[in-house]
Amino acid sequence: MDKLAQLLQQSMRRRHLTAQAVAEQTGIRTPRVKAFAEDGANGPIQPTDDELRELARTLSLPLSAVLGIAHPSVKSKAASATWRLRQHAGGRKKPTHRSH
Repeated sequence: MDKLAQLLQQSMRRRHLTAQAVAEQTGIRTPRVKAFAEDGANGPIQPTDDELRELARTLSLPLSAVLGIAHPSVKSKAASATWRLRQHAGGRKKPTHRSH
């Protein structure tokens, strides 16, 4: 299960909210809320940043956590790209140690 879907389901359950109740409070259509709660950020229907902000506000979740789960951070993308470049170049370079 997608991490965003899991987070939304847990938060909705904790607050005793249905997808329809969340939809009414956020202005997001009910089928979209259901899709986010079932499929998360990687399903066929992906949430916009505005929708993620509304969900975080309505469910009293930290915005940074919701955005971090829904979108990989730039830092982790950069780390993945660096790792791929190192693999392509023949592995990790050994750090040079200088003696003083």
